[in-house]
Amino acid sequence: MLVLEMPGFGEEEYMTVVISQSRGKVIAVPDGDSVRYELKLLVDGRIEDQTGSLDLIARPDQVASINRRVAAVIQHDIEMALAKAQSLQADVFGLGWLLYRTRYQGWYRYRTDGMRYFPG
Repeated sequence: MLVLEMPGFGEEEYMTVVISQSRGKVIAVPDGDSVRYELKLLVDGRIEDQTGSLDLIARPDQVASINRRVAAVIQHDIEMALAKAQSLQADVFGLGWLLYRTRYQGWYRYRTDGMRYFPG
């Protein structure tokens, strides 16, 4: 569940978006002396509640704005979770295992450097 400010209504107007399902794919991409991970995420959700009088049928341009806001909040939450995992030196997302399974040569090359961030 996400709580967002309603677009175009100023402060104190909010909407609640409930995520009903999501699908994602993570790939490991060796990039020079480091490894980069790409996440593609498809999320379905619905507006559950709102404090303002936004009419999405009359203003379909607002749907794109809401989608961008939801994407920004999800991206921020993912980045915060990743930063917390790195600060704890815990690979709770299995990124090292993903690199090992999909790009063994890359894993072998970066394994000692990667242990600083995600020890096994």
